[in-house]
Amino acid sequence: MKTFFIIIIIALLFHGCKKEEKEIITKENNEEDNTLSELTISDSSFIDNPFQFGKVTEDNLRSEFKDLKIEREPIKNVHVKNQIDSILSIKVDNSEFVLYKLPHEQFLESAVVRDENIRLNKDIHVGMTKDQFKEKFEELKDRKHIPSRILVGRKETQEYLIFSFSNNRLKEIEYNGYVD
Repeated sequence: MKTFFIIIIIALLFHGCKKEEKEIITKENNEEDNTLSELTISDSSFIDNPFQFGKVTEDNLRSEFKDLKIEREPIKNVHVKNQIDSILSIKVDNSEFVLYKLPHEQFLESAVVRDENIRLNKDIHVGMTKDQFKEKFEELKDRKHIPSRILVGRKETQEYLIFSFSNNRLKEIEYNGYVD
């Protein structure tokens, strides 16, 4: 009986691994026109400081935008005993920034930008066309087909921006930061 259960568990694990491998492959290729549906660009200098207004902090967001909605959630610091940090969810129009706030420092954990008034460096903004966007990165300038998802990140960490296009226009910018 134990052997039967072990075989079932191994079969389920093997099946799960196969399914995950297939999903990764389908992300890489668009079967209809044999072009990439997603592209990744490594650009450490851009990911270090992606927003035109500078480092994303509560104070910088307050000075840059008039109407903010801020929610604070206390959270125990896993590295420093008896220290309570905060998760700040800051909404600006249709966009949101999530910061991890320590007593003397803040880190951008994630962001979703859907408003064209929030500008990134290289003058990247929601609403621009794929042709305008491809001029911002050397790796894209000679490409005929620009995929509907472009990731710009750093090789060393899981920190990246996702640029999502719909109907040839930049619809959303998602930032995923690295916070330990």
